[in-house]
Amino acid sequence: MTFSLSHQNVRFINVYTKFLFGFALLAAYLYLFSYFYVNSIYQRWGYFGFRLGTDNETAYLISVASVFLAYLVIPRRATSASDYILWLLFVLGFVPIQITFGLSDSLEGQGYWYQIALLVSFSISSLVARLTARIRWVSTASRMDQLGDKTLERSGSLRKIFLWSSAFIVLLLVFRFRSILSFAGVEDVYEQRAAASEFGIGAFFGYLILWTTYLLSPLIIAMGLVERKKRLVIMAVGMLIAIYMITASKIIFIIIAFSFSIHVFNRINLQRHMYLLFAVPIVPMVIALFFFNFLGGSEVSDLATFVIDQIVIRGIAIQGMIFNLYVEFFSVNQLTYYSHVTGVSLFVDYPYDLPIGRIISIYAYGHPNSNANSGIWATDGVAAGGPLGVIFIGVLLGAFLGFVNRITKNVGHEFLSIAMVPLAMLMVNVSMFTTLSSGGGFLLVLLVRWLWKDIAAKETRPKRWI
Repeated sequence: MTFSLSHQNVRFINVYTKFLFGFALLAAYLYLFSYFYVNSIYQRWGYFGFRLGTDNETAYLISVASVFLAYLVIPRRATSASDYILWLLFVLGFVPIQITFGLSDSLEGQGYWYQIALLVSFSISSLVARLTARIRWVSTASRMDQLGDKTLERSGSLRKIFLWSSAFIVLLLVFRFRSILSFAGVEDVYEQRAAASEFGIGAFFGYLILWTTYLLSPLIIAMGLVERKKRLVIMAVGMLIAIYMITASKIIFIIIAFSFSIHVFNRINLQRHMYLLFAVPIVPMVIALFFFNFLGGSEVSDLATFVIDQIVIRGIAIQGMIFNLYVEFFSVNQLTYYSHVTGVSLFVDYPYDLPIGRIISIYAYGHPNSNANSGIWATDGVAAGGPLGVIFIGVLLGAFLGFVNRITKNVGHEFLSIAMVPLAMLMVNVSMFTTLSSGGGFLLVLLVRWLWKDIAAKETRPKRWI
């Protein structure tokens, strides 16, 4: 008796195996993050705003269930830009926010509406992104195909202008802040930030710093990795280090780490194995766990603590903590109803004297000197409209992602996957409207499309070097 599998059966088994493997990685992510939150993060950083409820079993179970339900609706493979962004938001934002919120249980059993709203918001974003991408409001695919031959004849002028302009901007920043430049160590970060604040960054140079961090440097990294050109990668990393020497912003190292990680994952077909992104938070936590439990010793413990502080706390946990602070504050204080957005404030009175981030800073720390800014779900969701605001921003996010899909339709996935990293980082850290305007998110999407035309026009490629 012979037994053979049909092509459909083989395909089903392959899809099912990938699903289960991703499910297992997600479970490992939840366990490790929860473990470090309870046994390390809260114990050492509780004063900073991290909470741990005394009777949080139900809230935590709702959070875990919400995470696994969201995993069911997220695309299994990437077919467009929105898929990369949604996966990054899921790994960097949705999971840590849900778990942190559940463990904190700040509303003592009354926060489930926010947990459900966040799940609905994320699910709607994925659905709306795919629906709006079908709307014919930009050049149709047929017209873009007709322009294909002209695209291959491009001289790369835009690419050159982009690179030279980026270099000029960074040189201008270095010259402007030359007197305070310092590569701050772990213990000197806040001193460097204070020095930059006292020096006075100003609106103009603030925009240049923001664009260099989230727009210029990440795109140059993506270009260098895709084109296999070390000098571009070195240039971009140098630009980011220059920004770090001004602002001591740790997000810079998160952007670099994610860009290189995605490049490595692309070598094993990330597009078909999106669950590989779980490895980015899992690997450092496993290493830290190994240091803590098996090696011991003060020096090793210090190294493990450093890994947790820089990657787990700054890259993952802190936005979950700030989301929880937003819920605490706006559950008992007046909502903004989007009056924090320029333009809307002309019709709706903003109820506070300071920006939202500084209001939360006063609430959590007693002073407005720091800015507890947060991502789209907190700023444009919780602060603007409570649980309903969280759902509403999911609709807006989906509409924007649909726009991104249409604009980047013909962009190669290797370049697209890396280029979407800073856009997701912006959404995790600032509001949707800041992402699109001052954060440079809208311009980033256009540049991805335009730069890809110059990259695709190159007929020869250097040999792989990484």
